[in-house]
Amino acid sequence: MAKFLRAFIAADDRIPGITIVTDGNRIQRKFQKKYSGSSKTPDLAVWFVREDEDDPCRDDNKLGFVAEVGFSENYPSLVEDAKLWLEGKPEISIAMIVALEETPRYKCPVKGEGSDSLPQGPDILFEVKGEFGPVVLNGMVWAGEITDAFTEVWIRDPVTGLAIRNGDRINLLPPAELPQLEFKMSDFIDVSPDEDIVISFNWSRFRRGIRGNVKELAQDRYDRLMEKLLEDAEDGDGEYKEGENSPREPVSARNTPAREGTSTQGDVPELRRSARLKDKKAPSYRE
Repeated sequence: MAKFLRAFIAADDRIPGITIVTDGNRIQRKFQKKYSGSSKTPDLAVWFVREDEDDPCRDDNKLGFVAEVGFSENYPSLVEDAKLWLEGKPEISIAMIVALEETPRYKCPVKGEGSDSLPQGPDILFEVKGEFGPVVLNGMVWAGEITDAFTEVWIRDPVTGLAIRNGDRINLLPPAELPQLEFKMSDFIDVSPDEDIVISFNWSRFRRGIRGNVKELAQDRYDRLMEKLLEDAEDGDGEYKEGENSPREPVSARNTPAREGTSTQGDVPELRRSARLKDKKAPSYRE
């Protein structure tokens, strides 16, 4: 998503009095209506800060755009995320969700004494078997093939105030042709016609990066398992136990729902890492 973010940042210099801030690590609270009391950290967010010339110490911060990423089995939770943002925070104009399907669904490949044969050191070589996976190390599958990926744009219905999908779902893997996704600055804030800049998001870059990113996902899972095994060894229990040391598909600790309507889907760690906008890296996945 780096190119998409750069488009927002480039627009910053063309709109006087507005500073555009990209961030994905800031926990959000103060949700309204049935989401009151909830908190959540978006995978990616874009803020619009309107500077007050009469009072430089007072800024009008508007969180206008958020994106959430997850595996496709958690699609209902991703939709709930979109509803949380759009119905719980009226200042947000657009919520985008990205869903990925991993086949087969990940299960830690190490069982029992198998942990003794895990390679260690800086020269570990993961092999990406196909265009989008699977990723294998020592005959063990650490990331399945990404067999499907799609995105949806959600907005707020101007009449009901409820979150609705805007347009068709966009399939991101071949043989789908990738449309150019565009937003206007007026979708987020009040601007003059001259300032109504088009923000373009070309998904072809995202698709080209999947091969490298699924490899990063495998490395992330492997690293977390090794860290867990090392912790157990330091505690005097170096024996691997299935279900205890196995990396689990995490329930997102980023969500702390207070009541019905707030979701807790597992996220995709590597993609979320790149969504920390200060990194400005090509998209990569988190589980």
